[in-house]
Amino acid sequence: MEREALRRAAKTSLISFTEFTYPRYETAGLHRQIASQLERVERGEIDRLMLLVPPRHGKSELASRRFPAWYLGRHPEQHFISASASFALAEDFGRDVRNLMKLEEYQQVFDTRLAEDSQARGRWSTNEGGSYFATGVGGALMGRGAHIFLIDDPFGSMADARSEPARKNVHDWFSANYSRLEKNGKLILINHRMHQDDLSGRLLAQQAAGGDQWTVVELKAVSPAGDALWPEKFDSEALARIKANISAQDWAALYQQEPTQEVGSYFKEDWLIPILDLPPRNTLNVYGAPTTPSPPTAATTRCMW
Repeated sequence: MEREALRRAAKTSLISFTEFTYPRYETAGLHRQIASQLERVERGEIDRLMLLVPPRHGKSELASRRFPAWYLGRHPEQHFISASASFALAEDFGRDVRNLMKLEEYQQVFDTRLAEDSQARGRWSTNEGGSYFATGVGGALMGRGAHIFLIDDPFGSMADARSEPARKNVHDWFSANYSRLEKNGKLILINHRMHQDDLSGRLLAQQAAGGDQWTVVELKAVSPAGDALWPEKFDSEALARIKANISAQDWAALYQQEPTQEVGSYFKEDWLIPILDLPPRNTLNVYGAPTTPSPPTAATTRCMW
């Protein structure tokens, strides 16, 4: 697409905006899937979006850097809250969004400008009265409102995700700040799965019990047919090497969005049934135990593969 046509398309297309403001960006199929769902949020077609994406597959570039700038270009009067596991990371995203909005390329697409007296890297305002506010998960949000509340990776490490107190703290923070949403406000959660009871898992369990209904985009590093999600960067050989060097539990959660129970997923203790009357020892060489089908997941998710 020629440069001028790309600039014109950037107003309505997140991918075109990303390519126009970041010429070295290499768009892949999964990025178009992510962008199309973020655009549905902007258009008001959906208001609860959960993006489950493997590590290092470009989710933050689109969701936490380009999307806030593009959204505020289209809605300069609205308020955007962006949260990450740590305040430092959230503030870095805020700096990147702010600097993007100062670029000449950005100003060739949108009329939105930053207010002169409010340009701190993690919190700033637009001339039209909108705002961007960055915070770490656990940070205070009193007095802040959000038309868009985006959370990118609520856990800083697998150790945090495997800690029951840490998981509870993340969920409690989320619940306490749910009230920050403006009328018709929208939630975006983008991460890779880390534990069955991580924030995504809890929200899906609430969905099954009648809570918020989420549009779930579940992207696996390797599809059921064996195809790599982003072969240009992580082909089958690269993914096989990653799989060989991490635990099966981490691979299933981080890369396949299928977190398993810490006690094991092949045999569960409650499947084992005591048998009191065993046959004579010399007539039995192999012992076994009956199994039952594993229970269904808490909520049905839509896989884009």
